[in-house]
Order: sequence, then structure tokens, then C-alpha cells
Amino acid sequence: MTSGHDELRVRIAGETMQAIPAIVELTCSRLGIPLANQRDRGAGLLSYPDPVTGLLIARQLEHGAAQWARNYMRDLREDGESWQRIGEVIG
Repeated sequence: MTSGHDELRVRIAGETMQAIPAIVELTCSRLGIPLANQRDRGAGLLSYPDPVTGLLIARQLEHGAAQWARNYMRDLREDGESWQRIGEVIG
């Protein structure tokens, strides 16, 4: 069963995968952490922090995104959407 949001999900996935390295870079810049490593993650060379810092940032993004997702689900419920409908939206 498709929810009609499949195309949007694909587009969002592509954009967020491109945004993650930018968020890591911004976080490092704000903290004064150098981007001393270069790795090819399939889209050419990207500058990265040391792997420990990168992992910590990525995990924080994961936890923060989960909180935002819960907030958006709460908003949908408060707006009268059913859990079934929310499940359809997130696939």
C-alpha cells in the first residue's frame, strides 16, 4: 500500500543525505574543530572531522531528529490525524 507520499519521501531522502555533511561541517566550524580528513563517500571527496567527532555529531543528529519526529507526530495527533494515517505518511 502506498500513501501518496512515496515520491516526496524519496526526494526528502536525497536532500537530507546531502544536508548531513553540511550539518557536520557547520557543527565543526562552530566548535572550532578542523575538518582534517577527506573521504570519498560515493559523491567525491568530502572533508570530515576525526571519526570520533563525526560519530558523536551523527549520533546527536540521530537523537535530535527522533525528538523532532515525535514532536511532528504529536502535532499531527493534536490536529486530529489517526495513528494509521501517521503510519501511512511515514511508510
